Amino acid sequence: MRVQQQHLGIFSPHVDELVSTLAQAAAGGEIVDLQPFFYEFTLSTTTELLFGEPYSNMPKKERDALRDNFDCATFGVGVRVRLAELAPIYNPPKFRKACKGVREWATFFADKAFRYKDEVGEEKAFEKYSFIMDLWKEMGDEALVRDQLLHILMAGRDSTAALLSWTW
Repeated sequence: MRVQQQHLGIFSPHVDELVSTLAQAAAGGEIVDLQPFFYEFTLSTTTELLFGEPYSNMPKKERDALRDNFDCATFGVGVRVRLAELAPIYNPPKFRKACKGVREWATFFADKAFRYKDEVGEEKAFEKYSFIMDLWKEMGDEALVRDQLLHILMAGRDSTAALLSWTW
């Protein structure tokens, strides 16, 4: 897939933002919990790689809502995994609302990429939305593409942020 062909320069603005934000947080001399910063960093880099646009470009209100929905949905999925066959019994309204919000967000980006493909052609779409277009070419089903984007987003954000937190 084309994500593997991205150069490291794609991370530079995100690293600069992370360092700047951490410097501001530490300026008061207080202890700083790095984990929330790493979650923001990995969400922004992962969305840029997957969707062609960083999460950090969103307005703060939308960014905070997405982050909160993502956290709630991820927590709920973790609970359901532990429940195994009893997973359907864990289905509170907050969890359903969070899942719906995250799914709508991923759908927005997938639809945006597909509209772009229809407007300018596949070749240009592959340049701008390479990962989404690669998935679409392989699967041929827009709903499956959205679902795969969500799976990869979860893996790309949480595991990387946890690794960074643990390492530091």
